Amino acid sequence: MAGAVAAGTLSSAASAPPSTETPASSTGPVGSVSHPAGATDVVLRMDTTGGLVPLTYGLTQAPEFTLYGDGVVVFRPSGDPEGDGFPPFVQATMNAEQTDALLAYALGPGGLHDARDSYQHRQIADQPTTVFSIDADDVGKSVAVYALGLTQPDGEDAGAYEGFQALGILLANFGEQVAQWHAQGPHPYQPAEYRAFLSPAMDPSAAAKSWPWPDLAIDDFQPYGDHDGVRVGELTSEEVAQVTFVPSGGVPSILLQTPDGTPVILTLRPLLPGDSVDPSASAAP
Repeated sequence: MAGAVAAGTLSSAASAPPSTETPASSTGPVGSVSHPAGATDVVLRMDTTGGLVPLTYGLTQAPEFTLYGDGVVVFRPSGDPEGDGFPPFVQATMNAEQTDALLAYALGPGGLHDARDSYQHRQIADQPTTVFSIDADDVGKSVAVYALGLTQPDGEDAGAYEGFQALGILLANFGEQVAQWHAQGPHPYQPAEYRAFLSPAMDPSAAAKSWPWPDLAIDDFQPYGDHDGVRVGELTSEEVAQVTFVPSGGVPSILLQTPDGTPVILTLRPLLPGDSVDPSASAAP
């Protein structure tokens, strides 16, 4: 997703001054657009999945943007200052007015209020799907849009795609909204845990790091779905720091040698609020 957010898109919140005040975790910002108020309640999310990508890149996939019920926003910036893996997530806070403006935009011009559950485009293949999830103003749904930003269909879905694309650009570039005071208090998101995958190494002759965790065994990582030889487990930020920098936005490939000498690829994905080590059990509206 690329492009610039149109100036004034969230102008109703532009007058809010910068602040580091964080709303209480038990109740969200009180505004005119109703929504759940819990710290792990997903109110608005954008998540890109699928496409023709290597397995390890697919395992690192995480929502680019999430607004939670307590006004906390966790989003991925467009640049990675470390240059290793994916950009670490940023956390900010939205007040009631700012939250209202964003949700009203997503439901209105962004097209989610009247959207179908799925939008397909049969003339293009092997592209990712963008999933918008919203739980606000008595609208609770997920909308899957295939090949968003890569195609512009004709016919009755043309207007819907235009709205989805504008919303996607806004959320993918949410750092611009923070810079315009549409959210405040940005700071690095500090995940306490990471989802960790172990996959068979394709090149066993490559140099691998020694297994860094004396208290962890391969059996602490459980078989993952129907992916042959892939295991999934949970690592703390302290354990992750033994193989790469933290906070990390996710690293697709770190070559390790297990205690018995078997080379494996470690893939890391930070857990967001409400996430589980089991990918199928993470928070969603």
